[in-house]
Amino acid sequence: MLFASTRHLRTASTHTGTRRTARTRVLSASIAALLTTSLLGLASQESSAAPQSAPAAGHDPVIMIPGMTGSPANMNAMKSNLQTNGWPANRLFTWTDSSSMTQDLGKAAKELSAKVDQVRVQTGADKVVLATWSASTLAARYYIKNLDGADKVSQYIGFAGPQHGTTNNGCQWYVACQQFASPNTPFLKALNNPSEVPFNDKVDRGLQRHTDRHREAGRRR
Repeated sequence: MLFASTRHLRTASTHTGTRRTARTRVLSASIAALLTTSLLGLASQESSAAPQSAPAAGHDPVIMIPGMTGSPANMNAMKSNLQTNGWPANRLFTWTDSSSMTQDLGKAAKELSAKVDQVRVQTGADKVVLATWSASTLAARYYIKNLDGADKVSQYIGFAGPQHGTTNNGCQWYVACQQFASPNTPFLKALNNPSEVPFNDKVDRGLQRHTDRHREAGRRR
């Protein structure tokens, strides 16, 4: 299968939450370069004769979305890295839904749809890039599959997403976590069938596994 799944960090105490936030920032910084490489690769394909930083200025705007309980500020390292590599600040956006990806991910996808439309109007772009992390990878996939997102997204990038469930039971007081508690939840079964990559002819996809934290529910990879 294309996608990997993840163990989500526990949020049972303030102490653990603080550690999670700090770890999130470190991980965000470490994968910012990976996101930049991916986006620059796509941009350079579109204009192979120009320097890498040149296509960035005209490339689709990027919406960076943190995972469950995350803040848009967690994605600032990505944003800064992209700016360093030529993306204008007015084409870079950090965002999360009204529940910080802790409640129904289908509802989060609807809020994402509104955000995409707002960014398209603001920038004049036809399409956007979605750079997602953990639970937000699922909301973005739901948007692409079920809410006409395939016509408005040029590239979907997913980091450490629980695409096939999670072995961590420490977060299941959140509705979102219940939706990806195993590969057989109604939410994941509907999202992953009949294809995990619908509209693959319209949307470029990239996935980064966090191998020290990932385990497919029911089996190791």
